[in-house]
Amino acid sequence: MDFRYLQARKELPNMEEFKEAVQPLIEWVNNNCCPHEKVIVEMGRAVLLSEEMGFTFEIPD
Repeated sequence: MDFRYLQARKELPNMEEFKEAVQPLIEWVNNNCCPHEKVIVEMGRAVLLSEEMGFTFEIPD
């Protein structure tokens, strides 16, 4: 996370509350998805990504 963004906040998020909020989602993903799927949670939506195929290439200098 960008340090400038943290400075703009009035206070840091409550991490214990965050852990309580995401625990059911993590349990659901563990019980219903394969290890290669992931969930992205944003304001007002959640997306389940199934990356069927991907390649990593080195970037030339």
